[in-house]
Amino acid sequence: MKRTQILFIGQSTHHSLGVIGLILALSILLPTLWSCNRIDTVINEIKTTRDQTLFSIDKAITGIQNAPSDWENVLFNLKDALVKDLQETIREDVQQLITRSTGAAGTQVLCIMDAIPTRVIRTLEMLRAELIGGDVSVLPPSICLTSVNVIDLNLAKQKRDEVIFYGYDFGARESFSIYLIKDNGTKAILRNEVAFQSEYQFTIDLSGFSDAYLTTFRALAVSFDGNEMSRINIQKKDDVTPELRTVYITPSSFSFLPPHTRGDREFKGNGPQVRISTYLYKNSRQAYLRVYMKAEETKSDWTTAEGTSSRHYFYNAPTGWHIKKIDGQNSFPGVVEYLDTDTQDDIFNTTLGQFVVVGDTKGHEAGTRTGVSIKFSYRVPIVIEKD
Repeated sequence: MKRTQILFIGQSTHHSLGVIGLILALSILLPTLWSCNRIDTVINEIKTTRDQTLFSIDKAITGIQNAPSDWENVLFNLKDALVKDLQETIREDVQQLITRSTGAAGTQVLCIMDAIPTRVIRTLEMLRAELIGGDVSVLPPSICLTSVNVIDLNLAKQKRDEVIFYGYDFGARESFSIYLIKDNGTKAILRNEVAFQSEYQFTIDLSGFSDAYLTTFRALAVSFDGNEMSRINIQKKDDVTPELRTVYITPSSFSFLPPHTRGDREFKGNGPQVRISTYLYKNSRQAYLRVYMKAEETKSDWTTAEGTSSRHYFYNAPTGWHIKKIDGQNSFPGVVEYLDTDTQDDIFNTTLGQFVVVGDTKGHEAGTRTGVSIKFSYRVPIVIEKD
């Protein structure tokens, strides 16, 4: 009698043909099997193999339930108990389960280690369901621990720029979506910032984002197949009262000769009419002043010396501080104003200090000798703020 060879091919996603697949194959080859009088024997062998496998899986599930810490030995015993021929794919799945679970234990992350027995049992239940043709639900990934509970922008950047996620089954990375989310639901998807270290860990690097940018979002979120798995809120920086300090600075002495702007440079006893003003200024780091002076003859040809001095710097903020403002009065228009009636120097004691003014002299003076020398006594109040 001619013999017929039957080959059953296992697939990684659906395991060996299983009972239903095998029966379909048998129905195709039924005439040959019947003529060989072996169909009863084959069906009995199939049933025996399935029953033995189900018994071994059930025994493993019960063993882990009774002794969760012994899950690794239970899995190795299950692998050895499975019949090699028709259940080779299930043996491979058990070996893969051993490898993955051992790898999870190797992370030394407590929440992963504690959950391994439950995860193993759930996987064995899936293998059992596939073997008997029941409904099989794929185990979704899960996150059990994060390195931070909140992204606190008040902390130093190195303490909160790296966020680590620990959990299970992070293999299907293309199905993950990781993003920053605003109050109105707007999302900023993160790609280059995400790195998967293993099936049990991935990291998000936020160091490339400024605090001002992160402040516009409410949370960092992780979803899988559109379902949100984890959300870490972003805590904005607290309102901090700036550190202020007031320093009192007396400007150093200063002299200014306004340029000749009109006439023949000689006042000739006709005045001049003199007006001097002083103004205080600041930038973020320095304080300075400028002096305006005008000396004008009272008759034709109206000889005049007039102009504003260059900046006279008198204060530099210390390192780590900047000038917030110059307190009090900044403008002193007409601090000295009078009609010169002789050729002697004129001395004025003012709010700012002593002004020594040269108006008319014997000879030409506009642009060469007419001017002012100031010996300041005023203490300028400067408010500085810590950077």
